[in-house]
Formats: sequence, C-alpha cells, structure tokens
Amino acid sequence: QVAGAMDVDLETGVVPVERPVEDSVADAESGRSAQDREGSSEVSPPSPTSFFPLCSLKQTAEGVLEDLADVIPEWTDLSTGSSEGRGGVAGDPSAQSSSSADVLAQRTMSSADQHVAEPAKHPTIHTSFHQMERRRLKRASVGQQREKGLYFHVMKAGIVLVLLVLALNVLNIDRTWMWEQLAFIPVVVSAVLLSKTVLSTYAKPEHVMAEFARCWIYMGVLWLTWVYDPENHPTGCVAVQFQPELKSCLSQAEGDVLGWVLVTLTATLALHLLVNVLYPAAVENGFWGNGFEWFWRLREVEGEPGVFTYRPEGWFSCRRRRIQYTGEVDVSTGLPDGEGAWVADTYHGEAMRGYWEQGVPVAPAFARQVGTSAVFVKLCVGIVSNRGEDLVKELNAYHWKPRARETVQYGEAQVETSITGGYFPFLPLCERVTCFDSLEGLAPRVKMNVTRLHSLLGAPKAEPREALIYVHGFNCSIAYAAERLAQFMALGRMPGHVAAFVYSWAASRAGAYDEVRNAIPQGAGGLSEMVRGLAEQGFETVHLLVHSLGTQVVLHEIPLLEKVVSPVGASVKGRPSLATLTFMNADAPRERFLDLVPRMLGIAGHLTAYNDKTDGALFLSEIRNGRPFSKALTFGTLVDPGNTGLGHIARKDAEHEASSNDHLGLENRFDIIDCAAMDQNVSSVRHCYFSLNTTIVADLTELIGRGRGAAQRDRLIRLRNGENLFSFLCVPRFVR
Repeated sequence: QVAGAMDVDLETGVVPVERPVEDSVADAESGRSAQDREGSSEVSPPSPTSFFPLCSLKQTAEGVLEDLADVIPEWTDLSTGSSEGRGGVAGDPSAQSSSSADVLAQRTMSSADQHVAEPAKHPTIHTSFHQMERRRLKRASVGQQREKGLYFHVMKAGIVLVLLVLALNVLNIDRTWMWEQLAFIPVVVSAVLLSKTVLSTYAKPEHVMAEFARCWIYMGVLWLTWVYDPENHPTGCVAVQFQPELKSCLSQAEGDVLGWVLVTLTATLALHLLVNVLYPAAVENGFWGNGFEWFWRLREVEGEPGVFTYRPEGWFSCRRRRIQYTGEVDVSTGLPDGEGAWVADTYHGEAMRGYWEQGVPVAPAFARQVGTSAVFVKLCVGIVSNRGEDLVKELNAYHWKPRARETVQYGEAQVETSITGGYFPFLPLCERVTCFDSLEGLAPRVKMNVTRLHSLLGAPKAEPREALIYVHGFNCSIAYAAERLAQFMALGRMPGHVAAFVYSWAASRAGAYDEVRNAIPQGAGGLSEMVRGLAEQGFETVHLLVHSLGTQVVLHEIPLLEKVVSPVGASVKGRPSLATLTFMNADAPRERFLDLVPRMLGIAGHLTAYNDKTDGALFLSEIRNGRPFSKALTFGTLVDPGNTGLGHIARKDAEHEASSNDHLGLENRFDIIDCAAMDQNVSSVRHCYFSLNTTIVADLTELIGRGRGAAQRDRLIRLRNGENLFSFLCVPRFVR
C-alpha cells in the first residue's frame, strides 16, 4: 500500500505523476505493464482545484500532500511498519485507500515501554485540534510578510492629498460645475475600490483588516479632494489663531467626510483587535474550556473514524470545515503520538506531515498552508551553552554584563522556519527546548531527529557522522542563534549526514561591546570541549561556521583545538577532523587573524572567509577601536589578499584548478569570498544575511555539505588570476 508521494528524476528533474493504488491493482488484474499504462491517457495530474478548501477532504489530503511533494522533491513514500506496542492506527484499519494520508495511517512504530490490551480505533482529536487551531489563527491574524505595509499606503495617501489640494488651488476649477456634471466620478471610483477590496480579500484572506483600512483611507482622500473648495479657506488654517469666529478650518462637507473616515477606521481597528488579537489570545491561553463543543461545534463524522468537522469562526462561520489526522496514536490515551499527517481544509489550515508527542506536533515536520504556496519546516538544533542566561527561562534574553557559567548547559531546540512561498514574520521561531545533562544525552537525540527528518524526505536511513557547529556573534540570544542556524539548514537543504549544533557563548547585548570582547579569553575552552565531546559521541568530522565577533572566540580556541582535532593529512584515533573552518563577516583584527592563518590551515581542511567591505557593523567596530576609515583594519572587510602578504597562501596553480581533489591541496585551502555585490535579502547594515540570501546559503551548502572548494562551486568567479579571491555571479535587485 504505497501512494501519494513523489520521486524526482535527478538527471532530468522530471516529477512523475503518482499512480493511485487502484490503478496498480487494475494493472495487475489486467496484465498491463507500467509502460502501457504510462502511454495511455487514463493517468492525469491532480486538478489544481483540488488544492483549495472548496473540495472534499479526501481531495484536499491528496492534493495538498502531493503538492508538498512537488515543492520538496525528495519526498517519497513511507514504508509500511508494524502495529504492535504503543502504535495504534488512526482511521478504519479495514479501509483500503490510495490517498497519502490514508497510506500514512498504515505506518506504525513499536515501543517496549507501553503495554495496552486494546488499540485505539481513532485518535482523541481535542488536544491536537487545539494546537493546530492556535497555529492557524496565528498565521491568519499575522499574515505573510509584505514588502509594503499599511504605513506605506498612509504616507502615500497623505502625499497624494497634499498634491491634489495644491493642484486645485492653482487650477481654480469651478466646484459647482464639478458637482453638477461629474458627481458620478467619486461614487464610481469608491464602488470600484470597495468591490476590489471585497473580492481580493475573499479570494485571498490575508491582511483583511489592513486592506479595508487602506480602502477607507484612499476613499477618504478621494472624497476630501472632491468636496474641497479653495474659496472656503481664504487664509488657511492659521487664521484660526487670529479669528476666533472661525470655529474650524473645515467646511461642513469636509468635516462629514473626515468624520466618516475616522469612524470606519475606528470600527476596522476595533474589529481587528477582536478578531486578530483577543480571539487568538483566548485560544492561545486556553480560555475556552468546553469551547470545542459549544463554540467550534467540533464533531466526528459518522462512519469516517479520524475525520471531524467544525466551524473555524465558531458561531459566525457560514459553513463547516473538515479536518483529519491519520497516523500513529498512543493506544492508552488515543492521542496522536509518533509519525502522522494532519489535513485541515480551511484557507489558513495546513497539511502537516511529521511527528507528534501526546497530541502536540513536534519536530521534525513539513507543512504547507492549504490556501497558499507557503511551506514551512520544523527541525531540531543542538545547543551547547556556557553563557549566564538560563537555557529555558532566558532563551530570548540578554544579560547586560557578559557572564559565563561554571557548568555547561545542553539542550535541543525545535525551530520552525519558512522555506518557500509566503514567509511569515514570526518565523523562524524557537518553540521548545529540551534540556540534557550532557552531550551523551543530547547528541543521540539530535542524530535521531536528523535521521527522522531525512526519512520523511525519503532518504535512506543513516546516522549523521558530521557536526556543523555555529558560533554566533555579539548581541545574539540563544534563541536567535538557533533560529538563524535552522533557517540556513532548511533553506540550504543540508545533506542528511550533517547535524546542526550551536555553541552559545556570553555574547551579552548592544552597549557592552568592550566588556564582551575583553571577557572572551575567560570563557576559552568551551568550544574545544564541545568538539571533544562530539567526537566521543561518534561524530567523525566537524565543521565550524563562525559569525562576526565569534571569530575572536575561535581564535582564542585555536591552541586548544590543535589538541582535540586531527592535523590535516593525518588521522588520530579519538580525534575528529575539522573539514571546514568558515568565517562570516569576521570581527577580528586583521594582523591577528593573518598571524593565525598557518595554524588554522594546519588543523582545518579548508579555510574560507566571506568578507564584505561595506559591512556597517564592522565599520562601527573600527570606529570603536579608534581607527575609522583605515584600510581593512578588521579582517571581515578585507577583499584584497594580494596586498596583505597572503599571496603565498592564497596563490593557486591554474593547471591544478581542474582537479577533483583540488580542495585537498595544502596550497589550495584558503579562499576569500567578496560579498559586496550581494543585495537580495540583505539589510542596510549588511552584517547578518548568510541565512536568508539564497546565493550564499547554496554556496555554504556546497562547501560544508559537499566539500567543494571555491573553484568547484557553481556561483563563484575568480576575480584575480593566481589568487583565491572570488565573487558571486549575481544580478542587482533593481535590474528588471
């Protein structure tokens, strides 16, 4: 029983149309071959309309999950497993269905720590429904990110109003003639604006209140301009100060229009607070009690175990919607527990495929919003922290003074992040941290979840043997570091043999730069101990990804790292190899960094620096160090190795460049990448964009995940013969 998922031909990039189980059975009975079947016209792709909530739940489950398979090409079928132990199966066990959700229900996992005589026939949906409804309401209330928000339209409307008023004063148009001959114009335009807003928000219910507020503002500008008469304002509003008999600068008509605009905007704001603030807050904090029955009218569909209907807006809903969970359940509680799929056919509902713990969706998981192309993924990141902030209570906090802990904290963070389609402003989000006593507990958990994630993608089950350690920079919380790393891992689709970890040091916050920098030597040793511990847990290879002031943390650790990693070209038992050492916007003195380059090349298989001479944060660092406008005082702004004495290190033999093992050559292992041309998803400060700029993300993935030197990576071009200075092949964002 295999259906609903898709493979991709890696050579042609073609996504074949998935065949239902019924077709396979019919072929077997009729004796037709797969080639004969492919040549017929009986198989067709799913209709695009099956992805929208107006169709039945079965169509939605098939269409959305198969569409999710198109977005993530590695997505393949789940194999059938045993139904023993804790894994009851949601849905009717006797039903034979070809949908992705139905097939997923056939897979179970065994567990020896649970013994129940009678398996559950269907899941207890209330806990999961509450969790998924909270997620849906958050997406509906916040909406996807937009380049231009309501503030832009308010400013635009104000400018247009001022220009129109000035034009009317200059042209001196007869207002009586306008009202007699052209009175229909504002009525027609207002009707068009309102109709367009109603239709667009009905077809795409995103930022509904903001769209109506924009409509009222533009209509207000139109009518204020239409009723404005320069003759009623001979001396302007300043006259109010000198002529008390003038009660207002506005005429009666202008006052009525302005009052109407304020009333409609106030009503829209009140409705926004009720629908998008108070209602989601009530659901988030569980104020409802028995709201499942009396507000949402949640009911199970007779004859369809695991399928429920409800009213998404409670008493105000015009129709009922359908939801379904298929997959593993805890046979003692009936709660979704293990691998499963959830499908809700509302616009902001989602088709989620992943793992559950006692009714709560956990990482790893993939999900697609039913009404849009937005896809988001949950994945796990290991955290090792020696900073003063508590790993759970102060996940998003900063201490003003840098303070290191005597005992190291270990934890696994579950991070959800957008990967395609519309991006949500609250993602990436570090949702949950599970603490461990040591790396002995953390490392196996991270390995397990990496394996689970890639098994969802159809990759062969294999334990990750390489660890990517992200060393964050200054003014960075634990949660922010985990979110940046998770965004990079998900967007780059890092291969399954690499597991992600964060090394969080006492980075403090803005305003304590000098204290943080001076306290770095006091916390030295934590990174090297982390590398040693990962080696003891079976990680054979380590990659270091270092950002900003984290560079100085690593530089202080170089003598200690030399004792825990194998030298380049040798293999020492019990020591991992340091395959790549990568610096992003390095905030470190140029001379000190260059002095340590030979030692870094002695332990790192490949040394790479992504530098940006227009980095605003590094410019402020140079000012703070007392040498502004100096030439590449900070290494992260250095993009000219030929003038720094690095020529003998960065020199590359052109004939040796084509070799497949070029990145292993000792004289060939230091690359500088000039990022000054990057402007997509780059902030004005230009300091922290490695996790969002897809060009850099893809390049880092090739370097870390596939071991390719700069000369072998697709999006780089050499800037100068004989040196390892590269730049990206990219087009400025303003070029159309």
